[in-house]
This record gives sequence, C-alpha cells and structure tokens, in this order.
Amino acid sequence: MHYFLVVVVGILLLASCGTSSTKSDQPEAGKIEAPFKLPYDLNAPDETYKLPKELEEVSGLSYYKENQLLCVQDEEAVAYVFDTKKRKLRRILGSEDMVILKVLNT
Repeated sequence: MHYFLVVVVGILLLASCGTSSTKSDQPEAGKIEAPFKLPYDLNAPDETYKLPKELEEVSGLSYYKENQLLCVQDEEAVAYVFDTKKRKLRRILGSEDMVILKVLNT
C-alpha cells in the first residue's frame, strides 16, 4: 500500500509539471522615445577621468564647484573633492571628523 501511495503521488507531481501557458498578463516591452533630447551622448563622452584608488568604491558622485566633483566613499565614511582640471584628490571629511563635529554640536 505504501509503495502504491508513493507511485500515485509521484505521478500527480509529474503531471502537474506540464508546460506553462505562453500567454502573459504583462504588456509587451517596447521602446519609448523621450519627448526631449539630452545635450550629451553617454556613448561618446567628451572626456573621461580615471579616479584614484581611494575612490574605487564610490557610492556618490556629484557636481561640487567649477571643475570639482564631490565623491563619497561610504566604506570608509570619507568625502573627497576631485579636481578635474588638476586631476588631484583632496580629502575633505572623514569619519573621525564626523565624531569631532558631533562633539562640537552637542
């Protein structure tokens, strides 16, 4: 009897593994044209910059001042300014600075 039950359950499991329906409730993906044109081409940049090793894991990158990018390296809790003209990096705020600021502000 036990063997018969195992065989029946096995057959039911195999039967339930039939092909799924190819019909989808999701709309077909397509290409949407933007109502505007960007003033730059991401596939053909005017200039590229190789960031220093300290910024290998950048979690934030933003325009800061003319020719300067603000870069956040969150693994070490440090913010840097990268000068695009001089191609130099300047550390401006680190985790130990945050502790000092917190103490000063309390």
